[in-house]
Amino acid sequence: MILTDIELQTPEEFRMMMEGVRPKLIPYFDPVTLAMVDLAVTECLINAWEHGNRMDPEKHVFVSVTLTPKRLWVRIADEGPGFKPAIHHIACPDARKECGRGLYLMQEIMDDVKWNHHGNDFLLVKNLTWANATVQQTRKTPQETS
Repeated sequence: MILTDIELQTPEEFRMMMEGVRPKLIPYFDPVTLAMVDLAVTECLINAWEHGNRMDPEKHVFVSVTLTPKRLWVRIADEGPGFKPAIHHIACPDARKECGRGLYLMQEIMDDVKWNHHGNDFLLVKNLTWANATVQQTRKTPQETS
């Protein structure tokens, strides 16, 4: 099920998009996991806007969020030149620095994080685990409560 497929330009639009997607994920994730997924997606969106598009108002960030029976798939692409990290698993950043935690957080929170060879198209994957499936079965959707 596609939850959103949209082009965004500003952090305000990112927040509005996440506010629309977050309620659709409540049946599938416990509150802590949902907050962590929200953090990982937000980090990726901000990186795409700030580092990828260099905050250029003429450039877009493309977001697609898809939920399957086993996984949440979030694809985020920007129009920037990308980056080429030397490794695919980012080490824990220096806690004294104000930036540099985004990739690390994404990899720690999500079950899989991949990017294209240009480094401007990310795929974040979160598995729907047995515990998450239990949450889904025990919670009622808004339609079920009416």
